[in-house]
Amino acid sequence: MDFIVYASGENTLLLIPDCFLPPDEAQVAYGPLSVCDRIDDGVGGAELWRKFAADIDEHAFAAVSVAEMELLLGHDHPFLEQFRKSAPRLRTIFGTSPLAPEARSPAGTV
Repeated sequence: MDFIVYASGENTLLLIPDCFLPPDEAQVAYGPLSVCDRIDDGVGGAELWRKFAADIDEHAFAAVSVAEMELLLGHDHPFLEQFRKSAPRLRTIFGTSPLAPEARSPAGTV
């Protein structure tokens, strides 16, 4: 299954199935959303996807930290490289940076 990755003003990424529009609940909880990329559930670890699948089943989206996305895709994934480059633009749009230190989990935690 393919997912659209959205950035929010809450230093969080959202995974939403590509056949869905962002639900109102996501926009209320996380503010304005900006499309970042498309990924499929074949990347990364099965344990993370089980967690995301449960969230998607319940809410039609999964909130994902930058640290979880790095675990899922790898630190050097092209999406994350592009995301880092766009962080200043997102800070201007949302008033904060998705890559600010408080947005990242300490090493080894998620």
